[in-house]
Amino acid sequence: MTKINKLVMHGFKSFAKHTELVFGDRFNCVLGPNGSGKSTRGDTQVLLSTGELRPIKDIVDESLSKSDVKCKLDDGVFTPQNPLRLKTWGLDPKTMKVVPKNISAFIRRDGEPHLFTIRTRSGREVTTTGCHPVMVFKDNAIRSEVVSNLRPGSFISTPSRLDFPDKDIKIALSGIKHNGYVTKEIAKLLGYLIGGGSISLQNGRIGLTSSDKELIDDFTGVLRRLGLKPSVFARKGSKAKCVYTHSTELVRSLVSLFNNNYKKSGKHMPSQILFSKKSVLRHFLAALFDCGSSVRKDSPAFQYVTMSRKLADQVALSLLRYGIVARISMRKKCAANTKAGRPRNYYVLVEGREKLSTLYKHIPMACSHKRQALRSHAASGEAENPNTDVLPGEVNRLIRECAALLRISCKPLARKYPFFRAYMGNRRCSTRKGLEKTIAIFTSKLNKFVSSRKKLRKDQKQLMSLVRQLGLSRSDIARHMGVSRHMITDNWDNGKLNAKEANLKKLYSYLRDLIRQTISEATSMIDTLKSLSSSDIFWDPITAISKVRGERYVYDLTIPNCHNFIGNGIFVHNSNVLDALSFVLGKSSAKAMRAEKSTNLIYNGGKSRKPAKSGEVSIYFDNANKTFPTDDPEVKITRIV
Repeated sequence: MTKINKLVMHGFKSFAKHTELVFGDRFNCVLGPNGSGKSTRGDTQVLLSTGELRPIKDIVDESLSKSDVKCKLDDGVFTPQNPLRLKTWGLDPKTMKVVPKNISAFIRRDGEPHLFTIRTRSGREVTTTGCHPVMVFKDNAIRSEVVSNLRPGSFISTPSRLDFPDKDIKIALSGIKHNGYVTKEIAKLLGYLIGGGSISLQNGRIGLTSSDKELIDDFTGVLRRLGLKPSVFARKGSKAKCVYTHSTELVRSLVSLFNNNYKKSGKHMPSQILFSKKSVLRHFLAALFDCGSSVRKDSPAFQYVTMSRKLADQVALSLLRYGIVARISMRKKCAANTKAGRPRNYYVLVEGREKLSTLYKHIPMACSHKRQALRSHAASGEAENPNTDVLPGEVNRLIRECAALLRISCKPLARKYPFFRAYMGNRRCSTRKGLEKTIAIFTSKLNKFVSSRKKLRKDQKQLMSLVRQLGLSRSDIARHMGVSRHMITDNWDNGKLNAKEANLKKLYSYLRDLIRQTISEATSMIDTLKSLSSSDIFWDPITAISKVRGERYVYDLTIPNCHNFIGNGIFVHNSNVLDALSFVLGKSSAKAMRAEKSTNLIYNGGKSRKPAKSGEVSIYFDNANKTFPTDDPEVKITRIV
């Protein structure tokens, strides 16, 4: 019996520098094949299973400080322990669904001189090292791709929906009547206070000012139902009214709930609200939107504006629970005569008739004119912009491969299904609806293959009939049979000549194997297309990749099985350790190690460094028990590419 002492990598995939991974004396689990060697900036907001968004720096630093085991890397440190018992959310590459996942390692590494910021069309952005991967669709599957290989226009995966468990969430608030859990009334109260209300710690008072009578009445009702005594007064020289109530106990608990950060750019949603039941969350969003949103009359567009980037991100995240993908944009605004710096406003934009219809259905705003505007857009019948939710261009390649496998020609279908011809010609990216119709075309033809397999028998007339029905190539059949195409088309097909018994058996075997293989491969391709059409992924095109100044440290997490987590609203990947282990132990398939060819296993240098001349991995085995026929106390095996 032996054990692995350590694994050493240099120039292999993302391990540009000499990196050592030391193994312990007991069981060692290397999980999350893709965290070590690739990292994100410390301010990356990680979505935890509790609904909380925390900077990855805080997560890693706190976990390292409270762990008993710390393992040194050549340029950093990690712990395989999870002292805080944290969980996160990740994308299952097979089902393409967002699932809760454990965190098996927390990693801090020395920073690099420069990092790279990815910005997407929906307004998401994340800053990482050049060799840190994100999730893309490549080679007919969800795979990781390093940032340095991406370009503007590349599609990366972001969540299109988040199905959190629908459960009651506890909340600590004093000075009001409640059962200790987040309720509709508490959600509304917090929505109004964050959206446009005020909290005065000095006066022990909360309030809301608005010229909209419906808002004033609704806020007043919320306060009363929570056991408070609101006062209402009209502001001089204005149509606006102010509702306020005094409760020092409530104000103190609110300040504590918001971590003393509840004004302007510091506004944010408490995790208890973000992770509450959808039936409760909707009332928070309704109150928030009643205070700071607008609906355009000339086009189906809704926008919520805030000075807080964190709040904008949280609102966009909340809308994902209803299947609404929002876009975030930033604008600088201030008075023309001001001498102060221009403040930033963040706009959460929901665009398109279908999304506005979903918003109207799920978010019950009190303002009647906003509800009416949403209802009008929902009922307008206005055509949707087909370019807002499209799939990566690589999906068209899978469509072409599946069509070729099933012997489907696009010309006869062009008039009835013009989108199918466009996909086949790669003239436009596919959409979910278009893909669903394409799947129906493929499934119909696949069913013919399945039916043919049941009918298959050694009868020349029946076999040639199946060849015609399935659109099989007579030239391919003739080549396999060792006869001329003329013999197949003019003699066997027309029944002029009967095939010899040996040729008939050969034809039967060929068609049997071909049909079986086609059914197997086509079923797998169609299953992938079905997963894409119903996935929890919004494919977000990159608009810019910019080089930014590096920082002292960068951080990463290791996630078992799915190997990714949600950082700044983007699925980001983690480590290449298992690839290195597989490589040095003799795995010969580069694709099995997520590389197109062997040369792709060598560190490519990214955008700013020189590529390595070779990739090298060494594994050190303990030989104290003389398991290997040598007197050396340690045996080293090295593989170089």
